[in-house]
Amino acid sequence: MPKGKPKILGLDIEHNAFEIKRLNDLVPGEIFKMAFCKEGKLKLIFISEGIQKLIPGICPEKLKENPKTMLSYIYVEDRDYVYELL
Repeated sequence: MPKGKPKILGLDIEHNAFEIKRLNDLVPGEIFKMAFCKEGKLKLIFISEGIQKLIPGICPEKLKENPKTMLSYIYVEDRDYVYELL
């Protein structure tokens, strides 16, 4: 493997991550990934900044600390479906 290859790959990864974040921020709404851990606890793996447009004043980092809070913003009629998807 050429000496410069890892650095070039590293730059590509950083660039791709930047582009993905930029695209996520353009989505009119939010993108998130939530799952149950092995211990059965709910975990918010990723949440885009778009959440702040939907729910002004909410902090994505606070939601990561307490993911159940996010479920309270889902329409009651949709919650069972969302739980099934998790």
